[in-house]
Amino acid sequence: MGFFSQLWGGIASNKISQTELPFDSLESAMKDLESLNASIAHRKEQEILPILPSDDNNILDTEWHWLPLRKKINNVFDFLKINGIIKSRYARYDTFKDCINEKNVIENESEFNEAIIQMLGSSSYDPQGELKPLSEQVWTFDFERDESVEYGDFIHRLNKMTGYILDFQEVKTIYHEIEKMGCGVEFKYKSKDFRWDFVYNNDWTDFNFFHKFLELVENDLDKKFYSSYFSSMSILYISDKSATEITEHLKIHLRLMT
Repeated sequence: MGFFSQLWGGIASNKISQTELPFDSLESAMKDLESLNASIAHRKEQEILPILPSDDNNILDTEWHWLPLRKKINNVFDFLKINGIIKSRYARYDTFKDCINEKNVIENESEFNEAIIQMLGSSSYDPQGELKPLSEQVWTFDFERDESVEYGDFIHRLNKMTGYILDFQEVKTIYHEIEKMGCGVEFKYKSKDFRWDFVYNNDWTDFNFFHKFLELVENDLDKKFYSSYFSSMSILYISDKSATEITEHLKIHLRLMT
C-alpha cells in the first residue's frame, strides 16, 4: 500500500497522530496534514464516512491523481445528495475504478457524471457489511442478465424506488417450461389480476416490460422514471425539477421513460 494511502486510512481511523508522520519537512507535513484534517472534519460534521483510495497498485502508483478526482466525485455526490438521489457519500474508490478509470471519461464531464450515476445504481457493501444499492433512487440495468430474467424481481425493485407506494401483491415470475428461465410475470395490482407474457430470448430482457409497467402505474406515481445511458442503462426515480437540475448541472442527457 502506498504511503499516502496508509496516511489517509490511518488518519481517518484515528490510528496515526501528527508526531508519527515521517515527513522530511515539518512545514510540508503540517500543510498536507492540515488539508487532510480539514477534509475529515468536514465529513465528520456531516456524519459522512471518509472515502478511501483503492488498494489496487495501478491506482496507488498515481495516487496523487486521485486527490483532485476525489474532490470531483464528492462535488457530484454533494449535488446528488441535495437532490435526494443519495443519502450519504460513502464508498471505496475501487467501487469507481471499473467505470471511471479511463482517461477520456475522466476528462469528459458528461461521461464522467454518467459513470457516477451508473455506479450509484449498482450495489456495494455498506459500513455494516451489508450488500445494498448505493442509491434507492437509481438502478443500473443490463438487458442481458447472464441469468434468468426475473421479471418479478424487476417489479419489486421498481416499486422499492418509489418507496413502495404501488399496490402490487403476489408478484411471481413466470418460467419457460423447458429452459426454466423467466419469460413473464403475474401479479395483483390494486386487487386486479394481471399476467404478462414476454418474448423469450434466453437471458435477454424484453424491453416491452418497462412499457407495460409504466403504462400500468403512470397515474399512481408521485415522481417519474427517467433513464440515462453510459455502458448500461441507469433508471432514476426523480421529480421533473430534479431531472432538469441534473441535466443542467451534470450535463447528463435524461430521457423520460414511457
